[in-house]
Amino acid sequence: METKRCKSCGAQIYADEISCPYCGMSDFEAEARANEPPVTIDFGEKAQPNPEPVKNENVINGIVGAFLFSLGGVVLYFILYQLNYIAGVVGLVTFSLANLGYGIFSGTKGKGSVKGVIISAVVMLIMIAVAEFLCLGYLVHKELGEELGLTLFESIRVTPKVLTAADMWGEVAGELGIAYLLGAVGAVAAIVSAVKQSKNAQAQ
Repeated sequence: METKRCKSCGAQIYADEISCPYCGMSDFEAEARANEPPVTIDFGEKAQPNPEPVKNENVINGIVGAFLFSLGGVVLYFILYQLNYIAGVVGLVTFSLANLGYGIFSGTKGKGSVKGVIISAVVMLIMIAVAEFLCLGYLVHKELGEELGLTLFESIRVTPKVLTAADMWGEVAGELGIAYLLGAVGAVAAIVSAVKQSKNAQAQ
């Protein structure tokens, strides 16, 4: 007897069978099902990964970090001054340390913060002035401390009077100017970088 294959399950059945005894599907139903468009199930929008929470910039901690790290610049300034090197080159180093300290303590390290750069620049100005004054105070102590019986603290306290008497304020201003100029170079570069990072973050 003539046979055929079921168009649904592929089983060998008799040609006169109306429906397949195995799957129960007729040829008409099998053809109709084959021509139906595929059924797609919409599970909704894919869940987007939760963005990392944006940490608030802790300015107070950042200022503390800037001052702490900039102490390294003060120490380096003092050492170079005693070796008769132009200690003004430390201006850039002091700014970089202050900016690094601000970033670590404020939570903005590597993200760029214009506010942090400005604060670091101000800290650099203060700390370089402190370093210069300490160096001059130590110099006064070496030259006059023993002769006048002054302690180091007393020598530092009378330093402004000594500078005025010796007419050295111009020389001091020149040394500070070099340090501030080199520090400003680093500050400008850091501000440009911070602005670029801020724009990139907003674009994303």
